[in-house]
This record gives sequence, C-alpha cells and structure tokens, in this order.
Amino acid sequence: MSIDASFARTLALGAVDGLREYYEAMEKELQSLKGRKCEEIYQQIKNLKLSSEEESSERDIAMQEHRATYDMLFANYLRYSCITLLLLVLEYQLHEICRAIQEVKSITTPVKKPDKCILKGYRKYLEDEAGITVKWDRVFDLNKIRNCIVHASGNVNLSKSKYKPHLISVAQREKGLSISGINNNYNTQTQPLYLEDGMLVLEPEFCTNAILEVRKLIDEICKATSLPSPLAQNN
Repeated sequence: MSIDASFARTLALGAVDGLREYYEAMEKELQSLKGRKCEEIYQQIKNLKLSSEEESSERDIAMQEHRATYDMLFANYLRYSCITLLLLVLEYQLHEICRAIQEVKSITTPVKKPDKCILKGYRKYLEDEAGITVKWDRVFDLNKIRNCIVHASGNVNLSKSKYKPHLISVAQREKGLSISGINNNYNTQTQPLYLEDGMLVLEPEFCTNAILEVRKLIDEICKATSLPSPLAQNN
C-alpha cells in the first residue's frame, strides 16, 4: 500500500477537523469583536457629552449600523462561507479516498472527477466499483444548501424551483437552519442577508452539525473498506 493510500483516512478526517476548529475560532472571534465594537460605540457617544435625548438618538443609530454589520452581514458571510468551504473540502477528500480505495481493492476503473453532480458521481464509483453503501441523504441536503448559497446568494426563491420545496423541508427539520419569511424560527440576533424573504439563515449549531455530518460520512466510507484508521497508524 502506498503512503498516500495508507494516510488517506487520516488526511481526510484531519482536513474536516481542521475546518471545524477554524470555523469555531472564527465564530468566537466574531462574537468577541462584536462585543468590543459595541463597547467602543457606547464610549464614543459618551465622550460627546450630549444631552440624554441626543445620546439616546445617536446610540440607536449607531447600534442599528452595528447590528447590520455583525448580525446580518458578518454572521451570514461567515456561515455561508463555512458551508461552501465544507463541500469543497468534501469533494476533494472523496476523490483522494476513492483513489486510495482503488489501490487497496485493486480496482481497475480509474477515479475521475465527475463533470457534474460531483457527490453523486463519487457515490456511484464507491457503490459500483467498491461495493460501499452508506447513507448520503444529509450530505446531499448540505450540497443543495451550498448550491443555493453559491448560485442564488442563499435565496431559495432564486434557486432552481424544483429545489425550493426540498430546502423548505430541510429547514423545518434541521436545527439552526431557517428561511426568512417562511419559517422564522431563527435566533433573533441573526438577521437574514439583504433582509429579503426566502433567505437561508444559518446558526452556529447548524454549521457545527454540518461539519460533523461530513466527518461521519467520510469515516463510514473508510470503515467500509480496509483504509487504516488514525488510531491504528499511531500504534
């Protein structure tokens, strides 16, 4: 077994774990920055030595801008980018895992990157060539969410019409995922991007669970074949 094949599982899980650490660190830093900027606003207005009425008015205006920046733009940018990056990592790691499985199982069919429907292409290779069958449903849901973000800026009304009912259904059952104007059960602090109806609203819980779901898929695929586990390689 080549070095690449023997470490495919370790590298794939390491990439996903690294993404989780990155996302959690950025989320923590965003909340910290939000708090610091809020304190700065209060202090700057206090230094103006305005009347109580003027101070209240200035604070309201400043906090509206603050919420628009941190609870709408920054929060959505971070979480949208997290899901987008997560699927990019998954697609690359699936290719490497398929190559490793091809070597381990001495499969003659080469691994090629699918022209479209990339995840379904790798699933077909794993099922047809390696006999590996695992559950992909939730990861396919994540892919539809990624596509909505990438191709429609997160607006389900602008995505392919056939996907809208499915995205609404996913939002109804997934914790931390909502669609503005359809099921507004999101955190009151997080505002939909662009303040439009039909916008996907992602909370930290959803992003973390999405990363764990991708990790679970990769681990199940690797367990279904003889790719070494990280624990085995450390012994």
